[in-house]
Amino acid sequence: MLANVVRATLLSFLPATLLLASSSAILAQNNSGSEALNWVGASNGDIPPNAVVGGSESGRRLYICRAEYNGGVHPGKVVANNCNFGWGGEEILAPFYEVLTAPRNVRIVWIAASNGRVPAGAIAGGIEADRDLFICRASHNKGVHPGKIVASNCNISWGGQEILKRNYQVAVLRNR
Repeated sequence: MLANVVRATLLSFLPATLLLASSSAILAQNNSGSEALNWVGASNGDIPPNAVVGGSESGRRLYICRAEYNGGVHPGKVVANNCNFGWGGEEILAPFYEVLTAPRNVRIVWIAASNGRVPAGAIAGGIEADRDLFICRASHNKGVHPGKIVASNCNISWGGQEILKRNYQVAVLRNR
């Protein structure tokens, strides 16, 4: 499965143990050559240029982020001043995080999946207990929320809780 997985690097503000656990850069092949997806360090609600939108809620865009927590790195969404993600049944708010960015000529598509399925080319946005956490999104309460695939679900955060969704979409890198 690793040959079909897109992995990302961690920035220097994350612990060395997590840096070693992640791969080096992710490169996508497209018509214009190799283009890298990047994770850009941010805090307090900052959104860097070329940030990847993973969903929306109440008319606002929800950008894909990830943050370190409890020995892992967890994908989620930027809301207000934090990267929000689900963990242990709760919604965790992290003021220091990374935001996924991609040049305009890199194509990310969302593929429908369910029950833990991860399609080829899926983007791994984090890691926990030596397993990749792939970026997903799911509908909830009139919004679409980015999260992470854990076991058979896309785990999103909402309203202070971690919500588990069996039906979801997975972020996949595609050639143009």
